[in-house]
Amino acid sequence: LAFVSVVAACFLLGSRPAAAPQHAALTMPAGLGLFAALVVSLQAVIYTYDGWDAVVYFCEEVRDPGRDIPRAMFGSVISIMGIYLLVNAAVLYLVPIRDVAGNPFALGLAANSVFGARGGDIVLAVMLISLVSSVNACQLMATRVIFAMSRDGLVWDRITRVNRGGTPAVALFATVAAAVLFIVTNTFETVIALLAFFFVANYTISFISVFVLRRKEPELPRPYRAWGHPWTTGLALAGSIAFLGGAIGGDWTNARRSLLLLAASYPAYRLLKWLAARKASS
Repeated sequence: LAFVSVVAACFLLGSRPAAAPQHAALTMPAGLGLFAALVVSLQAVIYTYDGWDAVVYFCEEVRDPGRDIPRAMFGSVISIMGIYLLVNAAVLYLVPIRDVAGNPFALGLAANSVFGARGGDIVLAVMLISLVSSVNACQLMATRVIFAMSRDGLVWDRITRVNRGGTPAVALFATVAAAVLFIVTNTFETVIALLAFFFVANYTISFISVFVLRRKEPELPRPYRAWGHPWTTGLALAGSIAFLGGAIGGDWTNARRSLLLLAASYPAYRLLKWLAARKASS
C-alpha cells in the first residue's frame, strides 16, 4: 500500500520533464554479454523477490495448508511483480531513461519531481515502513529452519524450546544475533550475493525433486498441485540452471564461495547426523 501510494502520486502529481535533446542511443550488450548482464542484474534483485515461498517454512502452523499455502505463494509473487512493474512505470514516466541508467536510487529521483527536494527522504521512509513486514517474514523463516534442525538433532537441542506465545525464542535470538553480526561486520551485501546463488541452487534441487518424486512415488498424496507439470517445472528448472551457469561465468568470486560452502555442507550434514545418532544411542 505504501509503494502503491508513491506510484499514484508520481502519476497524479508529478510533472514530466520537457523533451530533452536527442543523444546517441545507449549501447546495449548482445549475445553472451547480454545474458551475463541479465544474470548479474538478476543476482542483484533476486533477494527482493525471494520470500514468495516463505510460508512453507512454517506450514505446520498454517490451519489449512492445502488451501492457504498456494494462495500465499501465488499472491506474493503476483503482488510483488505488480508493485515493481508499477514502480518502474512511475520512474520511467518522470525520469528520462538516460538518467535512470546507473542510478542506484531512481525512485528517489522521480519522487523529487513530486514532493520536492525531500522526495528521496519520503521514499526512504516508505521503504522503511515496508521493511517491517519483510523483517517479520525473514525472522519467521530463519527461526523455523534452525528449529527444525534442532528437532532433528542436528544442532543444540534447546533451540526447540518455544515460549508461551508459540515463538521459538532461542531460535529467534540466534537468528537476530547472526543478522546483527552481518551488519556490524559490513558483510551484509556479500552475504546477499552468496544467498542469491544459494536460493537458486535450492530451487534447482527442489524442481529436480518434483520430477524424481513423481516417478518414484506416483501415488503419494499431494495437497498442492504443480500446474502445467512437467512443462512449467521443466521451464523453471531450465531457467534456474541458466542462472547458476551465468552466475558462475559473470560473478566467479561469489559463485566460487557459494560452491565451496555448498560442497562443505554435505560432509558437515553427515557429521551432524553421526553425532546425533551417537547421542541418541548413548
